Amino acid sequence: MVFLSIVSVRLLQLRNISRTEPEVPASNLVPKKLLKVLVAHLNLPDDNLTNAEFWGNIARLGGFIGRSGDGNLAGKLYGVAGRG
Repeated sequence: MVFLSIVSVRLLQLRNISRTEPEVPASNLVPKKLLKVLVAHLNLPDDNLTNAEFWGNIARLGGFIGRSGDGNLAGKLYGVAGRG
């Protein structure tokens, strides 16, 4: 349970950074191995992802499609659609 709490806090930190600094390379915050695993798993063209792209691809792993009408990504992930 403690391990999941640590992972959750880190994901929330990454989400917040992706909102405030979306164009910064994800490699500045995420270990290179993690980027390589994500890129390989989702068959992405390269591992030069921005923070926003990294977070969006993490959301894809959970089933978020990202269509234009899907609304706020955070709202879908945390069940707070329509709030803020």
